[in-house]
Amino acid sequence: SANLEGYNLRGVVLLGANLKGANLKGAYLYGAYLKNANLEQANLAGANLRGANLRWSNLKKADLSQANLVRADLHESQLEDTNLAGANLHMSDGLTQQQVDLALANETTKLPDSL
Repeated sequence: SANLEGYNLRGVVLLGANLKGANLKGAYLYGAYLKNANLEQANLAGANLRGANLRWSNLKKADLSQANLVRADLHESQLEDTNLAGANLHMSDGLTQQQVDLALANETTKLPDSL
């Protein structure tokens, strides 16, 4: 799997990309287009995904701890067993309570005001 730890991938287009198990720890993915991407078991700890399009993406068992997901599009994203500890989901778009319930969130997870 790909090792992109710390890479600057601002605005990158990875529509439907297979990044299963990829190391994207601390990567800069501001505004990235990851619609329908497979990010299952990917390490996105501390990544900046502000404004990223993650619609329909597979984030099952991914590590999004401490990640910045402000204004990210999470419509229909699969978040089963996704680590959201310390993640900032403030003002994210499309996140449902059902998604949060399937994920691994805790008191340090910042959820949108609507949840």
